Formats: sequence, structure tokens, C-alpha cells
Amino acid sequence: MSVQPLQRGFVHLVGAGPGHPDFLTLRGLRALQAAEVILYDALLDEAFFELFPAEAEAVFVGKRAGDHSLTQDEISALLIAEARAGKKVVRLKGGDPFLFGRGGEEALALRDANIPFEVVPGVSALNGVAGAAGIPLTHRGLSREVRILEGHGLLHEARDWDEQARFRGTTVLFMATGQLPAIARKLLSHGADPALPIALVENGCTAQQRIHWPPSPTPRPVECPWVAKVPESSISAPSSPSSPSSPRPFPSVKPMTSLLPIFLKLQGQPVLLVGAGSVAQAKLRPLIEAGAAITVVALSVSGAVAGLAAGHPGQVRVLRRPVEVADLVGQRLVVSATNDPWLNGVLALAAKRLGIWFNAVDEADSCAFYMAGSLRRGPVEIAVGSRGAFPGLVRALRGALDALLPKEHLDDLERLADLRRRIRADLPDLEARGRILRRAVETLERDYFQALRERLEPEGVLS
Repeated sequence: MSVQPLQRGFVHLVGAGPGHPDFLTLRGLRALQAAEVILYDALLDEAFFELFPAEAEAVFVGKRAGDHSLTQDEISALLIAEARAGKKVVRLKGGDPFLFGRGGEEALALRDANIPFEVVPGVSALNGVAGAAGIPLTHRGLSREVRILEGHGLLHEARDWDEQARFRGTTVLFMATGQLPAIARKLLSHGADPALPIALVENGCTAQQRIHWPPSPTPRPVECPWVAKVPESSISAPSSPSSPSSPRPFPSVKPMTSLLPIFLKLQGQPVLLVGAGSVAQAKLRPLIEAGAAITVVALSVSGAVAGLAAGHPGQVRVLRRPVEVADLVGQRLVVSATNDPWLNGVLALAAKRLGIWFNAVDEADSCAFYMAGSLRRGPVEIAVGSRGAFPGLVRALRGALDALLPKEHLDDLERLADLRRRIRADLPDLEARGRILRRAVETLERDYFQALRERLEPEGVLS
């Protein structure tokens, strides 16, 4: 069959495939390269831009949960307006236009407006992501059915959840990011096998593809704290030949390499702390000292954490329940102090998508920042960290610094800070300011280290 030529006032609804441009069909590529106007989605790899004709007008009309650049009606109206202006228009949509792509709505709008159009099918995330992840949707002896569900409204529609919990085929969830924890609990409460193998896939079929296989041999309770940010799909099957025999570690976010040491002002800023055990207690104390408005979310709360919360009722609130993705919204920082690497991984993904700084204990590669141990002496604050690798060493170094900066020198540091404030206010000459401050520091340094030597020599530290 010959390709329908692009003509004046014509629209192509093109399925871009599940991620990378390599999955775009030849038919779609030909339509794209002849386009004068391109309306493109949010789920496309940036490499697609290299395929856009230089003279074409590219218009972003992407939609994500809670963030729509244009409404669907506005997109349809724009397609019609551009076509009526005699333009060759391509509507480039992630996956396939007719599988959760609202291509049907756009096709109907074009038909009703008497605009000629063609639908160019694309590789859907349904089979594209499953194939890239090595998960067969059907497999002889394991799964003979595939069920496709849309996560946004799944919990609000009439459904036989008992039947869904017993379903023995492969279930694929699209757009289930915010609802995944509630869907998991719903299925478990209706008798689903807690050990059912599942896979969580993000950015499928791209260089950033990430797959996680939550551990399946250990049943989780109905109130399991499942949470995920999975824009492409979540796939579950009774079994899979490519599923690992042991849990895979959650793939890391980009490892921390070069870091900028900063002191962050958190007074009154919202911070989410996940977990409420001894590690959470160690994280909670400095957050309280920093004046943050802290929400602690955990099923079980230790006495120490409960005591800290009770001692700061206006600053710390405790929610005794599983963490939900909605808990992350509006937070300045998220700190996960759990021993669940899977939960840490999916929280890291959710925080990344929401633009929130995330830290997980002993999961350095999932962290956007880490909390260093600090020592305060008046206006002087020193932070020591090991990127989460050697917390014991950090404690030892902090102890050594504590000995090097005895509290009796606090007055000297305060006086030096006061001197700097006064000369900045009274002395306009920058060079003169520098000379005075250098002399003051040299004097303090000489007196301080002499006092320190006198203190440490009798103890044998310097011998």
C-alpha cells in the first residue's frame, strides 16, 4: 500500500512509539519529515527533535498528571485551525495514538470538522516496554491473556475486584503513578497473592529505562507501603521466565560525583521523613534543630521518635500509616530512613519527578543530597560527610573537631564576627577591611593554637 501523501490542510496522527526515535515507524518518519507544524507530547525522547524539519513549527502540547499545557479540546481545536490554514500537520503522540493516547478523540474532532487525516500506528508501551524489559506478555503454560487497565480512574469505577485478584493472565497498568499503592492494597484485600511477580518500568525503551522487580517470595501485609512513579507501565504476571530468582537491587539514580557543599535554610520549610526507627531518630534531631516543619510517616513509631514529636508539637507531626506518593507533594526535602531498598528506590523516582530533593539512608546513588554531620560554634559551622559511605568515620571526625574547637573559645568567635560586622558598616575601604580582619584572625589563631597545645600536651595527644 502506498503512503498517503501529505497534502495541504492534512493531519497525520502519528504514534511515536514508547520512547526512543528508533521505534518510530518509517511511515511516521516520512510524515514527520514533511510536516510544517508538529504538535508533540511530553513522553518523547529529546532525540526526536533531531528528526523535526528545521523549518517546521514545533508546539509542545504535552500532558502529565496535574500538569496540562493545553486541554484536550484546545489541542483538537489547534489541529483543526492549523489544517484549515492549509498546513501539513503532524500530531506526534507517545506510544500508539489509539491506546490511551486520546487519538480517537482527535480523530473524531477532525472528522466532524471535515479535516482530512490519517492515523499512523505506533509501537505501544504495552508491547514495547514489555519487550525491552524482557517480559513476555503471553507465555505458553503461564499466561494466555493480557488485561490492560488505566490507573487514573480504576479505583472509582465499578469493578469485580475479587475476579481481578484471581486473574491468572498478565495485567498491565498504564498511568497508575498516584494510585499504585491503593490499587495494590485493594487487590491484596480481595485475595490477590502477595507473592505475585510484578515489574515497575520507568522511561521504557529509552536510555534512561529503569526496571525494578519488587521481592516476591516474602508476602507483604495488606497495608504494605507500595508507592511508585511509573509513567510508562506497571506489569504483573503469574510468573515470568525472565524474573530473577532473587530480588534485584533498585537501579541507581545518577551517582553523586561532584557535590556543592551548602547550608540550607529550612526554618518553617516542609520536610517529609519516612520511617520512625533509630535511624529516623538520628535524622529527625538535626531537622528539628534546623527549624523544619516535619511530617513523619511510618506504620510503626519508636518511643524515641514519638518522644521527640511530643516535645515539638507545633513542629513535628506523625502519621502512623504507609507512605503515599501524595505525601511527597509540596515538600522541600524527603528523607527516607527505612531498610527497604525497593521503597527507597520508588520514593527516589517520585521525588525526582516532582522536583524534590531526596535522601535515603545507605542508598547513596539514589540521593540528590546527603545530610552531613555538623559542629556548631557560634557563627562557625563545620560539616563533615562521607556521602553515606562511612557514618562511623564521620562521627569520629566530628568528635575530633569538637576537641579542636572547645566551647570556651565561643566568645572569641563571637567577637570576631562582631568585629567583621562593625568594620563592614563603618569602613568603606575594602583593602583596609581586609588588613584589619587578617590581623584579628592571625591573633586569634596564634592565641587559640597556643591554648590548644597547652591543653593537649599534658594529655599526651601531641606526644
